[in-house]
Amino acid sequence: MHTAKREKVVSVFRILVITTGMWLAVLSHGPAANAQGPGGASGPKTIVGEIRNVDVPRSRVTIQESANAAGSPRKAVPETVVISVDAGTQISRGKRTITLSELRPQDRVLANYSVTPQGLRAVSIRAADLPGTTPTVPPPPSGR
Repeated sequence: MHTAKREKVVSVFRILVITTGMWLAVLSHGPAANAQGPGGASGPKTIVGEIRNVDVPRSRVTIQESANAAGSPRKAVPETVVISVDAGTQISRGKRTITLSELRPQDRVLANYSVTPQGLRAVSIRAADLPGTTPTVPPPPSGR
């Protein structure tokens, strides 16, 4: 009977180790890190930084990272991204909606974008209302 009890404890321990390992893998990479959407698009990404260039004729914004999004590992070199803006992109300053032409170099922004086969596509760009401030990263939705 002692051997049967020990085998049960070992079995439960193995299940616990395997389950813990799976959870650590999910948490360390995030469920959206490798998610692929329609047409090969990846899950949403976020950059917090400063606008370096606004190219209105080509509908593009260049943003240099100044802070990491919550839960992202710190990078040695800040990332600079060129994001395409289209009619579906929500652009705001503070609480009011603005147009691409109202964004300026040195504006502090929080941008959500997706990676598509055609390049980076902005979902939303939030510019800080006051010069020299950065919009806050909203907390992740509860229940996850």
